Amino acid sequence: EYEYEYEYENEGEPSTSARSAPALRSPPPVEIRFADDFESGGLVAGGWLRQNGDAFATQAAAAEGAWGARLRRTTWIERSVGTAGIRDVEVAFVARTTGLAGNQWLFVEWSVGSSWVVAAQIRAGAFSPQVVALPAAAANNPALRIRFRTNGNNNNRFADIDAVEVRGIPIE
Repeated sequence: EYEYEYEYENEGEPSTSARSAPALRSPPPVEIRFADDFESGGLVAGGWLRQNGDAFATQAAAAEGAWGARLRRTTWIERSVGTAGIRDVEVAFVARTTGLAGNQWLFVEWSVGSSWVVAAQIRAGAFSPQVVALPAAAANNPALRIRFRTNGNNNNRFADIDAVEVRGIPIE
């Protein structure tokens, strides 16, 4: 697009000069690579692996819909999420924690190999939206895995997770 500017020189005819207007860009499209709201009533249907029976789907953990995931005591759930073709990867979800104190947290972790890296530590008493940006190594990587982990020490210490999305911007 062009914006036209008219310049008048003394009493002469107007001259037109075209100059490029700054291009208006819409925000890049966000591609959702993975989404799970646990409405299947289980973890396996969403492709999650779990450490033990302290990680499970329950209606008591729902922030949206009827089901959510609960991580009680010390446990984790993880899932492979290939990010080939996307950059600026982030994990969005809704979470709350109950009873976690001191060094007890809901950890959001990522891996592209054999070790896990903590991306965020969360303690939120009420359901709240969370967005965790992952580093560049998580982008364009078919081996990306994400994990939610808790380290509580009894059944009254847990985290509830719902509406999980892994998303990013398509690489041009």
